[in-house]
Amino acid sequence: MSVDSGRSALLPFLPLLYVAWSDGNMELAELRAICSRVVDVWKMSPQDREQFARWLDPDQPPTENELGEMLARVRESAAGLSAEDRRSLSELGAAMARAGGGGVTPDERVALEEIERALGGNETPAARKLLGDPSGLEDPDRRK
Repeated sequence: MSVDSGRSALLPFLPLLYVAWSDGNMELAELRAICSRVVDVWKMSPQDREQFARWLDPDQPPTENELGEMLARVRESAAGLSAEDRRSLSELGAAMARAGGGGVTPDERVALEEIERALGGNETPAARKLLGDPSGLEDPDRRK
C-alpha cells in the first residue's frame, strides 16, 4: 500500500482511509460506502482506481507499517495547513489535494463528507489523531 505523493487524485482519501483501517478491521458497510461514493463521482485514472481498490481490499488489509506510512504522509501533508484546513477529515483531504496540485469538485466534496459520516465523523480517536490531538482524546470543538 504505497502512498505515492505525486498522485493528487488519491490524496483526499488518505485521512479517511487511515481512520477506516486504524482499528485493524474495516466494516463491510464502511467499505461499500467508500467504494460506492468514489465510483459514483470521482474522476480518477485507471491506475488511481486500481490503487484505490487495493487500499480497500478486505482480504489484504494494510499492515501496521502501511498504516504508519499513511499516517506519516497525512501528517507531512497537513503540517503546513491552517487549522481551518484541519477541522475535519473531509477538509483535510481536500486541502491535501490542493497542496498536491489538485483539488476536489463540489460533488467530490459531498462524497468526502458522506464517507466521513459513514466512518463516524471526526469524533473517533483516529480522526482526532489526524486532526491534531496525538492521543486521540481531545475534543476537537474545544480547539476553536
